[in-house]
Amino acid sequence: MEREKDGLEELFALPSPASETAVVVAEPPRTAIEATPVARDPLDELVDKVFMQNLSIVADVTHFADIAPGQQTPPEAWVKELGPEGAMRRLRVCQGAWLGAKDAPAALGIAKSISSSLALARVKKEKADRTLKVELAVFPAFTYGKVEVTSDE
Repeated sequence: MEREKDGLEELFALPSPASETAVVVAEPPRTAIEATPVARDPLDELVDKVFMQNLSIVADVTHFADIAPGQQTPPEAWVKELGPEGAMRRLRVCQGAWLGAKDAPAALGIAKSISSSLALARVKKEKADRTLKVELAVFPAFTYGKVEVTSDE
């Protein structure tokens, strides 16, 4: 025997993917102020570019375990992910990561220093840009005179 749906079950029933109850909401038009790109300082753009380049080197170092020491060809997964040139770049970085600290390319340490220094500088800049607004309200001290309240009863 089929049970009749009460109002709550219909209200909370989820539509199936095939149902036509989905509503498409259009994005509201952007105002001229929202559509206007904000001009950035060229120095900030350069810093961003250098940061991302060095951060990608540091990220590539973390893939060193995907290759054997001395391996001359990149794994096929890297080629699919990064293309032949990107895979060879990652392979060179990972080969350097397999070397000891004495023999490793100085560029790996430099990339780590640059990326960590720029990340720290960003955090400090974000904290420095915050403005703390403090308002101090001082009320003069005063006293009330003695008030006697009597009942008319």
